[in-house]
Amino acid sequence: MSSPATKRQRLSASTTSLQGRSSLHESRLEALQPPPPSTLSYGLVTGGDGEHAPGQHRPSALPQHHPSALPQHHPSALPQHQHSTSRLGDAVQDENVRARLNTLEYELRNLQQERHMLVLQHHKELRDVQAKAEADFKKHQASESASLKANQRYEAAQKQLRDTHETNTAEREALERQIRHLQADNASLRDGAEEAGARLTDQERRYSHSLSDAAAKQAALQAAVDQLKQELEHVSQTADAALAQAAQKDAEVEALQAQVLQLRSHASDSEALNVLQSQLSDQLAHMRELESSNRQQGAEIRKLRGTQRNVQVMEEQKRGLETELRVLKDVERQLGEAQIQREILEDEKRQWTSLLERDGDQSEFDSPEAVIRALVQTRIELASLTDRLGTVESELAEKDESIKALDASRSGLQRALEAANLSQHSGSDAAGTKAYKRLERQKNLALKEVEYLKAQLQTFDSEETALIENKAFDGQRAHQIKQLEGVLAQYKAEIATLHAELAELAELTKQDAVPPARAAEPEGRQTRGMKRRAGSQEAEDDASQLGHVLRKNKNLQVALQKTAQQSQMLATELQAAKSQLKSLREQSKTRILELRDNPTAKAETIKMSALRTLREENASLLAQLRGHDLQGVKTVPVSTVDHLKLDLQDMERALAEKEKRMRRQREIWADKAAEFRDVVASVLGWKINFLPNGKAKVSSVFYRRPREEASQVDDGTMKISGGAGGAFEAEIKEHVDFWVKAHKEIPCFLAALTIQFHDDSTAIATHSGFGVITLDDAGQTYFTQPDDDSLGDTAAARLRTAQQTADDLVSFATPTPDPIPSRRPTPSTALVSRLSNPHDISQLANNPVDPFRKSSIALDETAHSLIEYYRCVYHPAVWHVETKATQQGHYGFQTSAADVIQSALQSDVDMYALLACMSSRRQYVDLQPGNYETDEYLGKALAATRRFMKDRASQEPKSNEEILMVIFHLYATEGYRNNIEAAKVHMRGARTIIDMLGGLRNLRDPQMQELFIIGDGLLSALTLEPCMLPCEFDPGSYLEATPLDVRINPAYDLGGIAPALRQAPNAQHIPPPIRQLVDETADISWVLANANHGSPEASKRALRWIQIRSMAVRHKLLGLHLTDPLHHALRSTLVLWIVTSTTLLGKVKLRFFIAPQLRAILRSAAHQKRDWNGHLELKAWILTLGAICCFPGSPDQAWFVRKLHHFVSTSATIDPRSFLSEDGVFHQLARLMGRFFYHEPVFGGGLRGLAKELAIHAGHSIAVTPG
Repeated sequence: MSSPATKRQRLSASTTSLQGRSSLHESRLEALQPPPPSTLSYGLVTGGDGEHAPGQHRPSALPQHHPSALPQHHPSALPQHQHSTSRLGDAVQDENVRARLNTLEYELRNLQQERHMLVLQHHKELRDVQAKAEADFKKHQASESASLKANQRYEAAQKQLRDTHETNTAEREALERQIRHLQADNASLRDGAEEAGARLTDQERRYSHSLSDAAAKQAALQAAVDQLKQELEHVSQTADAALAQAAQKDAEVEALQAQVLQLRSHASDSEALNVLQSQLSDQLAHMRELESSNRQQGAEIRKLRGTQRNVQVMEEQKRGLETELRVLKDVERQLGEAQIQREILEDEKRQWTSLLERDGDQSEFDSPEAVIRALVQTRIELASLTDRLGTVESELAEKDESIKALDASRSGLQRALEAANLSQHSGSDAAGTKAYKRLERQKNLALKEVEYLKAQLQTFDSEETALIENKAFDGQRAHQIKQLEGVLAQYKAEIATLHAELAELAELTKQDAVPPARAAEPEGRQTRGMKRRAGSQEAEDDASQLGHVLRKNKNLQVALQKTAQQSQMLATELQAAKSQLKSLREQSKTRILELRDNPTAKAETIKMSALRTLREENASLLAQLRGHDLQGVKTVPVSTVDHLKLDLQDMERALAEKEKRMRRQREIWADKAAEFRDVVASVLGWKINFLPNGKAKVSSVFYRRPREEASQVDDGTMKISGGAGGAFEAEIKEHVDFWVKAHKEIPCFLAALTIQFHDDSTAIATHSGFGVITLDDAGQTYFTQPDDDSLGDTAAARLRTAQQTADDLVSFATPTPDPIPSRRPTPSTALVSRLSNPHDISQLANNPVDPFRKSSIALDETAHSLIEYYRCVYHPAVWHVETKATQQGHYGFQTSAADVIQSALQSDVDMYALLACMSSRRQYVDLQPGNYETDEYLGKALAATRRFMKDRASQEPKSNEEILMVIFHLYATEGYRNNIEAAKVHMRGARTIIDMLGGLRNLRDPQMQELFIIGDGLLSALTLEPCMLPCEFDPGSYLEATPLDVRINPAYDLGGIAPALRQAPNAQHIPPPIRQLVDETADISWVLANANHGSPEASKRALRWIQIRSMAVRHKLLGLHLTDPLHHALRSTLVLWIVTSTTLLGKVKLRFFIAPQLRAILRSAAHQKRDWNGHLELKAWILTLGAICCFPGSPDQAWFVRKLHHFVSTSATIDPRSFLSEDGVFHQLARLMGRFFYHEPVFGGGLRGLAKELAIHAGHSIAVTPG
């Protein structure tokens, strides 16, 4: 069987040979066609010589095809002949005419003979050409057969190579299978060795445990023996003492008997003797009873002591057996589970093994891993084959289009041939018959060639279907497509030539006559029937080289595809190995030092308690036996005591079961409530949070505004968040009036709100939210923060995560003021004592690896450095104003840092939130270099929160303070990295918990109160929006809040503080609410300037008052509702000064965000044509403070400097001549700032830099003006 390449080559060669033979045949027939009789008659009548007549028709073969060739000459030649005949008939005799006719007849016969000879010669040449063509065809067939044999040999070699490759592959797979079997056997042997080692270790541990138990029992028995020996000695001593007393009594009895004998001698004492005798007999009887009871009790004691020893031994054996029984039960349960699991795995193994077996043969896959590898490799190969199939289909589509084009061209040629036949039908019969036969032959050849091509095409399709898996298929297909494209090009060339000739024929048919000069013109022209040049040997060499290059390219593509598949397979294996290695590393990091449910510890506890009880009981019995104060001993029957103990145990057991049942019910109720809330939220679009006293808070999931509002429903009445007259109430007022007040339909009201909120959330609109966008005059952006509508998918996902976390923490908070005790450890259990110095945290910090495993997470060097940063840098920086009062840097809540760290050590939620906050602070605020893991810590904190919410019933509950501390750290993390919307979400969650508790004042931790006050104030100052928490912390003025004995030394005088703001004419321009707050700001400025002039206690109290008072003033300023942009600018400037002067975060970061907003406000006022109406100093102060607080070198600072310079140069507020020197500018600006609010330690450096910029700007202006 020949290969597809050989068949394609045979197809191309046969097509080329057929085309060449048909073209050659047509050209030879046209060139050797005899001239028509009409042309010969023309030469005879006109008297043309015989040499010219044949040559006149030989060069051109085209006129013989046209039926109009005959009438082109006869109309002119016949009248001429008649005229000459008539003239000769008049002048010449009849004899000359006959001689002439004979001569002409002779010449005609000669011409006919010559024509016949030419025809024979042409037929001979045609036969020679045909013989040569047949020889060439045979030579081509021989070369084709040689090529076929070479291809067969090549295919045989390729088959042998493929067989060798398959054999090698099979051997390699067998070796790999053997290696896998050996590896599996090795792994099983290793596992068996490990299990044997584990069993030996377990047995050794059990033996050591048994030895230790035996040693402990022996020690206990030895101690009991020693104790019994002591007791026996004590009893023997007691018995000796009792015998001594009995001997003494006997001596006394004998003395009394002697006295009785003496008294008997006295007759007068008989009555007394009788009395004494009766008493003596009673005492003797009582003594005998005591002796008998003593002997009985001694015997009972000895018997009970032996019994007690046996009972103790039996109890110890019983406890040991019970422990072993429990262990055996656990082992039996684990063994049963292991057996069940093993059976399941064996069933699964049999299933996939049976599925992989083929015809009863052993499967080549011996493990699921091998199956997965084969599956992955098959998927990769399938993807590659799919790509190749798509390429083949596209090429087949192109081939079909080519075939269609060839069919169309064939149809056109047929139509052209039919038209040519019709046009030539009117010509001479001989010429028309020959032309028709020639066209018919060409038609038949073309039809046969088309049928042959179709058959070859069907063969190609069948070969393509059968040999789709052949590796050399693509190269062969490409070569065949190239040959077909060459054939198509040849067809197109011939079609173009035929179209040109048909057009030429059409032009010739339109002509009435052809001039004689035109007849000789085609001699030098190449006719259509002439033989075309065949392809050169160089083209064949190029084709062979190109085929070689294509085959090499295909081989390289196949190799590249295999390499890509191997790369994908190795990448998959590498990923799996990495995951396994990661899991092994995680397992290796976990060490189990002691189980929580430890049978040994339980048995030791029970034994010690029993021993302690027995000692106390023994001591009390000894005291009773020795007769020490028997009157104070209250005795009850032993059975009563045993009964009471049993009752107490039953009550404890019932109480434990009840608590367990209640805990499980709480877990079930919590899960069901969460499911209920989720179902309601997903179905109705409303989140429900149940509040105490039968209240419920519902919030829409579609409401996405900067301040997310909600509606609360409780006891049949509805309260709208935001209060009466708020923005949210105005927004939903129409729905309230229509559905609630008019129709009394709360469900319809909620449905209408859901539709409205959904439309609002999906609409594309911008609203005023957070987003500091500053523009310079060139339109460049600087310090651009994302707006709520421009949040990307990542930011939106973070915002949703923060919202869900805040909702979960709020739902877990208790609605009452902290009934759950704080989980912060007592000094006996904490790593760091609460009462110790905060520097004692080095006990933890010096051991970053946490050797005692007391931390909730694994502490590495990064976590250790972040905890140290919290203790030493961050926590003091929160109250940095107080740290200035003392040289040691003490402040009020200094010991609270250790408490927060101790709480974080026991909860992974607290620890990850704390680490995320510190990492964000160091990365985005302090801008310290290094690799930070803020996102990782934050993600772990959120994940830990989810785990805590999921398993909260089985964990220790959190107090409200701990939940608030977690929320504060999450809020600070988002705020430090400018994720303002997420920070707002956390702050709203904290506000919800604080509202549940009844306000900030109900928080037991004052540090917590101030943290949220500071955080809320800084977030609101950053966005220049009202605060979220209410103002419940205003301490009042300095004189009202500070006792007389702890005030600072200078006399209280606010006359020199901001006189330009507090006096006319600027005071008249300021509205009354801002004027009142200006006076309170002046109070802060005076205390800030004089805080160090006094005792340390006075300075400390003053600085602490500044911190609280400044937050209250900021709260009031941000809460004002202003419509005038100039008043808004003044309010923003006051907030900017307070934040920068009194907070460290405001000095290092917030001022860079507030100043651009101030610029935007001033530009808005300029666009609204608002003027300062002569209050030029006020404008100069605002521009100066804005320029100082901008980021150095930013477009915002350039704008402020430019506006300030223009303002100074066009007004008389500051002397323009002072701008020629930097010192002059500085003194002028300092004088201006001194008339308003100014603090030299904070703004001095910025003012000096501003003076330098203004001097440079003024110098440039002076240099440019003269030119």
